Amino acid sequence: MQSFVRIIAEPPDAIGTAFEKLKYAVTAAVYCRVLLHCGRRTTINRRMKKTRKKTFSRRKDPTQQRSRVTITRIIDATWDILGTDGAKAVTTRSIAARSGVTVGSIYQYFPHKEAILFELYKRRLAEVANTLEHLTSPQMVALGPMEWDKLYTKTFDKLGWNQGTQLELDKACRLDRGFEKLLQKHFVKIENRLAWLYRNFYPEADEETIRVLAKFLYGIERLEAKLLQTETGRGRELVRSWRTEILHLFIAKFKK
Repeated sequence: MQSFVRIIAEPPDAIGTAFEKLKYAVTAAVYCRVLLHCGRRTTINRRMKKTRKKTFSRRKDPTQQRSRVTITRIIDATWDILGTDGAKAVTTRSIAARSGVTVGSIYQYFPHKEAILFELYKRRLAEVANTLEHLTSPQMVALGPMEWDKLYTKTFDKLGWNQGTQLELDKACRLDRGFEKLLQKHFVKIENRLAWLYRNFYPEADEETIRVLAKFLYGIERLEAKLLQTETGRGRELVRSWRTEILHLFIAKFKK
């Protein structure tokens, strides 16, 4: 490559015949084409490396009941490891040992442990969305803000979003672009559902107020969950009581 550059950059001092001039021009043109091609390939390869994304999708979707059961065993074992040993203990080998599914079988469905964690989180978020959809039915709205909130709190406690296991799952998935994108879609969906709920609770409030209220109160819910995952004893009681006080403030503010 260096010889190519030298030939192009440093032509002979004297080129005699017309044939020699033509030969030099053709050679220089070919070398320039080679250099441009190599440079372009290098640039393309660098761009491909930068844009290449790690896939978090399953290798294949289960078509038979047996396959679905196997994937559920893998997911449940991962959740169990997070609860007993923490995020650092999650490996394909530990999942295989806990689930009774061989490592080879795990790789038939998931390319790596991150894909398993991603699938677990997707299922957790889907569970939240489905539960909230049930809780925002007209029958539930008729309970009123305070009674509805008691039912909401009790239901999500059962789902385990206020437990340390969920905290460990957050740790395992943290700082991943695919994970962040998944969360953002989930947040928008939940905020829209809550906006519908608060619109029914507070029909006299304008749309902008309802939109911001939904985002604000859902933000409080997420903060409460994070604190409950780490607090114990009186700390948990304080977190719960403060959240209830905030809710009372809004009920008083928008009360008919």
